[in-house]
Amino acid sequence: MRFNASIRSAVAVLLLAISVTAQDKVAVVADAVIRADGQVVKPAVLLIDNGRIVALGDVEIPNGYEVVKRSGFTLAPGLVDVGSHASAPYDLNENEDAVDLESRARDSFIPDHRDWKLLAASGITSTVLLPDPENVVSGVGVVVKTGGDSRIVDRAAPVVLALGATVYERARRPTSFAEAVELLEGALGSAKKSGESGPLAELLGAKRPAVFRTESEAALKRALSLAAKFKFSPAFHAPKSAIRRAIPEIKAAKGGLFLLDAPTDADSVADLLVPRDLAAAGGRIVFRVDVPKIAPDALRLGAWLAVRNGLGRKEAIQALTARAAEAAGCSGKLGDLAPGMDADFIVLDGDLLDPASRVHETWVGGRRIYRMGGSN
Repeated sequence: MRFNASIRSAVAVLLLAISVTAQDKVAVVADAVIRADGQVVKPAVLLIDNGRIVALGDVEIPNGYEVVKRSGFTLAPGLVDVGSHASAPYDLNENEDAVDLESRARDSFIPDHRDWKLLAASGITSTVLLPDPENVVSGVGVVVKTGGDSRIVDRAAPVVLALGATVYERARRPTSFAEAVELLEGALGSAKKSGESGPLAELLGAKRPAVFRTESEAALKRALSLAAKFKFSPAFHAPKSAIRRAIPEIKAAKGGLFLLDAPTDADSVADLLVPRDLAAAGGRIVFRVDVPKIAPDALRLGAWLAVRNGLGRKEAIQALTARAAEAAGCSGKLGDLAPGMDADFIVLDGDLLDPASRVHETWVGGRRIYRMGGSN
């Protein structure tokens, strides 16, 4: 995999290098802007210069800006999906070493894959590709824009930690939960003591985010204790049933960041209440869908279902935007509309959390990459 993936990565970098073009100054005028905290800004003028937001709100449009009027429409931050398999559904696996810091999801990124158009049409402007949880340390992810010129985001992407049956192998350790915990704790301990550079040392030094994937209540509780012991703050991913049973421990840990598979109509009543209960326990929620296994439209639909079942509107919007950017290690760059941030946004004919509203346009880096019913 690594040889072929490295070739693909080199081709991707070459394509990106030759496609970079200067960005124009653009002023987008709409009826309203929805911020990541749920605040609605009116009047809504978004000034963009060189792919970045320079001003927002009731501002004067300077000379030299191209004016794009979107009367009757609302702007919202581009959505961020964490843990996708977009463009690489079967190519993020490595299980040769229980502690694997060599696997890079970046090597599986295919810039011209059809998945990116599907994500853009659903309002997703960035996604985090992650290695599958085949090892206690499963490698390093990559943050990717769904379109535009500079596709790979230049930030330290999450390292993936895992506890559960997916890490067990007959041919090598671990073969049990106890061995998995021992190996992971040993790897973190070595990174702490050695003083050497690397993804785990960066994680422990608060210079790199992590996604901690677990499969059970016991694994989630152990993950919470390891994070507390080694003083790092990952985004925890676990089944809703495991989260539900671990609410007391989550509350005792003063919350944390949690990746939740977006709610669906197939969820049990108890599972539909997990976002509400998790937020009440102090958890910061990130909704995710695993494209292409799950349709990207399920992301907004899941947030709507969560609100119907007691989650606050602010928390639901943040779960699609700012909290997801936090999990990706891209706070201040992605996940909101504010001066200095990337001009990644969507144009809707209604509210972001209304499943009946449609994404008419998706912009990345101040450039439109999707328009409903036509080309760009």
